[in-house]
Amino acid sequence: MDRKKLLGAVVASVTAFTISATAFAALNETSARELAAKWVPEQASHVSTKSDQLEYEVVFFNKATAVKYEIEINKLTEKVTEVKTKLQSNRGSQIITLSEDEVKNIVLSEFPDAAIQKIKLETDDGYQHYEVKFTAGNVRGEMDINPESGDIIERELHY
Repeated sequence: MDRKKLLGAVVASVTAFTISATAFAALNETSARELAAKWVPEQASHVSTKSDQLEYEVVFFNKATAVKYEIEINKLTEKVTEVKTKLQSNRGSQIITLSEDEVKNIVLSEFPDAAIQKIKLETDDGYQHYEVKFTAGNVRGEMDINPESGDIIERELHY
């Protein structure tokens, strides 16, 4: 068999497996929404559920705290692979009152076993925030923290 035919056969096999595995996945939009709801506060309202070939992205919003939640769920494994939060009412501050050690302690309060890879003061549109990258067990995370209030502006966790 020449290389082109072999490559074509491999591509066809992988495509057929992917399509059949996706077709038989037990996870549907309703069950994805229910699974994602376990990762957000009770008072958060469902906004949308989007589907692509491999995952669902479920979005919630908590009006009381102005926090948007995005939860990604793998269709085949039915596991949450990513959790993002964004505080809609906070872009950072022009005032810096927190030290890097205080920011590190904010991360450690949520993830006591976190290993901090990077803490850096960033500026976007005139507002400053600390960008913190860390790992904690099987979680790879990033947080943007207000340097004045200590509020977590954005959080991105990969599982």
